[in-house]
Amino acid sequence: MSNPIFRTLQEKLDQYSMGFPKTESGIEIKILEKLFSIDDAKMFLQLSPMLETPDKVSLRVEKSPEETSGILADMAHRGLLFSLKKGDTIRYGAIPFVHGLFEFQINKMDRELAAMVRQYMDEEFKDALSFSLSNFLAQLVFSNHYAQVDEALCTGCETCLERCQMDAIFLTEEVHAVVNRDRCIGCGLCVTTCPTEAILLEQKDEQTYQVPPKTSFEQMMTMAQKRGVI
Repeated sequence: MSNPIFRTLQEKLDQYSMGFPKTESGIEIKILEKLFSIDDAKMFLQLSPMLETPDKVSLRVEKSPEETSGILADMAHRGLLFSLKKGDTIRYGAIPFVHGLFEFQINKMDRELAAMVRQYMDEEFKDALSFSLSNFLAQLVFSNHYAQVDEALCTGCETCLERCQMDAIFLTEEVHAVVNRDRCIGCGLCVTTCPTEAILLEQKDEQTYQVPPKTSFEQMMTMAQKRGVI
C-alpha cells in the first residue's frame, strides 16, 4: 500500500504550473514512487519554488546545514529540485511536474518510467495541459498595447489584413482599416508593414493594463488560482 505522503506530494505538485492532477488508476502515485523516496518527498514538501540556501532549509527540517546541503544537492542531481549557483552560494527550490520533473528525467528515463508517463498523459495530463494552454497561458502572455489606425492616413491597401495573424483588422465601408481590440494582441506586425505608417501601438488604459508576475513562483501561483486548485 502506498505511503500517504505521495498523495500529499501529488496535491502539492498540482498547485504548480500546469498541475499534476490525480487519476482513477493512481498512475501519478506510481510515478512519484519511482522518482522519490519517502525521505525525498518529505524534503520536497518542505520547499517552495522560492530559492533558498541549505542553511535556511535546515532550520525547518531540523537537520544540520551540512546534512541538508548534501540531501538537496543529491535531489537536484537526480532532477527532483532546481538549483542555482551564484558565486559560492547554491540555492534550491521545488519544481513543477512540467516544466521541471519530467524534463529533468528525459536523459535518464528508463522504459518503466516512460510507460508510466505515457499512461499518465493518456489518462489525465494531456487534458490538463490542453486546458492550461487554452484557458490561462494565453492570459499570462499578453501585451499592454493595441494597434490603432489613423483613418486620415489609411488608404485601405489591406496590407495589414494579410499581416495580422489574429484576424483583428477589417475594412469599413469607407475603406479604411479598423482594429478589433478584443482580438488584437498588440504584437505590432501590422505597424511594421503599413506603407503609409497609419498604424501605431497605443498603451492600454489603467482598467485593462496588466502587470506580469514578478517571479516564476508568482506566475505558478497565478496559474494555480486560474485552475481553481488554490
